[in-house]
Amino acid sequence: MSDAVIIGLTLGVMLVGLVGVVVPVLPGVVLVGLAGIVATFALGIDTVGWVLVVVLAVVTLAGAGASYALPAQRGLKGDAARSSLALAAVLGVVGFFVIPVVGLILGALLGLYLGEVGRHGDRTRAWASTRSVLKAYGVGVLVEMGAALLLIAIWLVTTLVRL
Repeated sequence: MSDAVIIGLTLGVMLVGLVGVVVPVLPGVVLVGLAGIVATFALGIDTVGWVLVVVLAVVTLAGAGASYALPAQRGLKGDAARSSLALAAVLGVVGFFVIPVVGLILGALLGLYLGEVGRHGDRTRAWASTRSVLKAYGVGVLVEMGAALLLIAIWLVTTLVRL
């Protein structure tokens, strides 16, 4: 397979990963990072290639970790209970199968809100907790998107320089 084909396929997979950042069906930043790592090996590994693999792995892990940790940490600080977050996860999965893709988000929001209403008995407080987690999710998406774009830039520039 030629270098141009490998680069084209890798960029295609990376673009799918970017979509996965926004639509939480695919592990977006992980897909982008793995595509870069696999392509680096496919194009031939040398000293610069090994450094690139390590950098891609570190940025991938940092981006993925932050995108999952931020919403949960913020949700708990915003008075959302772990049980509400768990209900959000369960209803998110159910929603995904009832209404593909969009149902994941709607089910998770509904689960979080219902969990908080049941916990507090107050819809105003429940909505405040839900909004807090939603804001944190947005921050998580921005962090993950930034990491994914950084991965693409690092991989593409380094790969083009190496060729």
